[in-house]
Amino acid sequence: AEGSVNAWINDYEEALAIGRAIGDRVIVIATSTGGSLAAWAATEPRASDGVAAIAFISPNFGVKASGAELLTKP
Repeated sequence: AEGSVNAWINDYEEALAIGRAIGDRVIVIATSTGGSLAAWAATEPRASDGVAAIAFISPNFGVKASGAELLTKP
């Protein structure tokens, strides 16, 4: 099965709803493409309400700096 942006957004919102239901505050820990999704969600009021913090671990962001190709080599 292949993922889609809509499916990832739905999963993210479902996970936040669970976190809100069982805890006082929600902390999102996101890796890779989940980091990109969490960064986008942080700009959306319905997806960021009640989120106390986001920890990004190796987020899937493109590096935009001179010499960036050195950082993206294997």
